[in-house]
Amino acid sequence: MKKTAKVNELYKQLKTGVEEFYSSDRWKEFLTVQARFHQYSFRNVLLIYMQCPHATRVAGFEDWKKFGRHVKRGETAIKILGPKHRREVDEKTGEENWVLNGFYQASVFDISQTGGEELPSLSYELSKDTPTLRRFYEMAKAISPAPIQEVTLKGSMKGSYNYTTQTISIKKGMAALQKCKTLIHEIAHAMLHTETDKPRELREVEAEGTAFVVLNYFGFDTSEYSFSYVAGWNGSAEHISKAGEAIQKAAVKLIDDLEAILNEKESAA
Repeated sequence: MKKTAKVNELYKQLKTGVEEFYSSDRWKEFLTVQARFHQYSFRNVLLIYMQCPHATRVAGFEDWKKFGRHVKRGETAIKILGPKHRREVDEKTGEENWVLNGFYQASVFDISQTGGEELPSLSYELSKDTPTLRRFYEMAKAISPAPIQEVTLKGSMKGSYNYTTQTISIKKGMAALQKCKTLIHEIAHAMLHTETDKPRELREVEAEGTAFVVLNYFGFDTSEYSFSYVAGWNGSAEHISKAGEAIQKAAVKLIDDLEAILNEKESAA
């Protein structure tokens, strides 16, 4: 099968896989729990980010108990603004209403500051680790357009591309398949998104879609992770269609670069 045809086939497989994931029990369970988390105002989102940049899921001390989790001893609370309300009675109608009457300082905690029962997750870390995958990781590092560092990352983050310093960070201690997929994901960001005003969800669909196509082209299946990841970033059929051209072009370029390294190794053998 020609390279472009195989890339196109894998792209279609991504679309189908994400569509099927949306009808799965795992997706429904995730939405049920997610709906119980507070939606914070823009001002509070900024406050949370300033105090805990790696925050992903935030809730109050008592709310975490409802989820079967507890705040770890010694953790510092994230301070946000909680609304205060007072009851008012309409003199004409006699109806009672609650109106905003200022704010108070409230304390919340990120999931990384808690322990206890696991919450439903969309994506579970890939665990496969073989010498072939470790060699593939080194090949992927060699074609990266940005410097790579392996670091300790907090929370659920497995990798990142810093648009300011143009560097890639990969979480230490992951299995080789997860490292390979994460690295190709971040390389895709470095290739596609250095000068773009695309919305975050589209960028993530493009990067993860590229990682899925490239890894699966070389025989490393990441569907267990990639389908749910794309779904979590609103990877609807519309979004995946918009991302299609970018995914296919980036995937072909990366596959060409990786095959060039393989050919060099074969020639030298």
